[in-house]
Amino acid sequence: MFGIAVNGVVMDPGTAEYWQNDRRSGWNYEALGGACKLGLDKYNAHVQPNGTYHYHGIPNGVLASENGTSVPALLGFAADGFPIYGPYGYSDPKQTSGLKTLKSSYSLKSGTRPGGPGGRYNGKFTQDWAYVAGAGDLDQCNGRFAVTPEYPKGTYHYVLTDTFPFIPRCWMGNPDSSFLRLKRGGMRGDLQNENNLPTVDFAALSDNSKAAATLVQAQGGHPPRFLPGGRPPPPGQGPGFGPRNGGPQPGGRPGAGQGGRSPCSGS
Repeated sequence: MFGIAVNGVVMDPGTAEYWQNDRRSGWNYEALGGACKLGLDKYNAHVQPNGTYHYHGIPNGVLASENGTSVPALLGFAADGFPIYGPYGYSDPKQTSGLKTLKSSYSLKSGTRPGGPGGRYNGKFTQDWAYVAGAGDLDQCNGRFAVTPEYPKGTYHYVLTDTFPFIPRCWMGNPDSSFLRLKRGGMRGDLQNENNLPTVDFAALSDNSKAAATLVQAQGGHPPRFLPGGRPPPPGQGPGFGPRNGGPQPGGRPGAGQGGRSPCSGS
């Protein structure tokens, strides 16, 4: 799981749906790509078969409760400890200037898919997208270094966007093991991405992204981390995780239509 929102709901961008139900095909359906009816509610979330309510996109309720259209809104924390903000950020990352909608640097590939479902790249599959350095405001992990209300001197942070990747697909720091999925044989022994997503070539990132490395070094050689068990930092070291408005809490009932999934379209 990528991270956790301030209301305790996890952020899990990937899906278990693949072209022709074949995980080995390499063509993973996007939750917000329009091909699958996953029963997402108005908060861009739904319930997994195991009962876990989780977000696939911007948690609109939390964004509204955090006044997220007027200030950069702290929405949660990633598994590596860096904060997660809403889609609005300061135009100048070095000062509290006017707000703008931050743009992802991912674009649809051109042409047609070389195999699998075929057809033109249209965003229905994760593999339809490619990172284009400098195409937007954010790096390959959908993050940037900038000042925020909670971090007036600036911090590296992730941004949730209303276009791909919606929720980031990689971490700049080291994800805490408490965010690993459990499988039948126990906890996974590595952090390899299950959805065949591209790994980060740090050397190819923009100078703005590399500022995260400076932050990591300044903090003693490692990024901020959750305490054992996935708990947030102690009081005074970061915003808390108390229940807030903006969507169902863990254990809440799923939204209407979340019990059944229709077949996905391969085009």
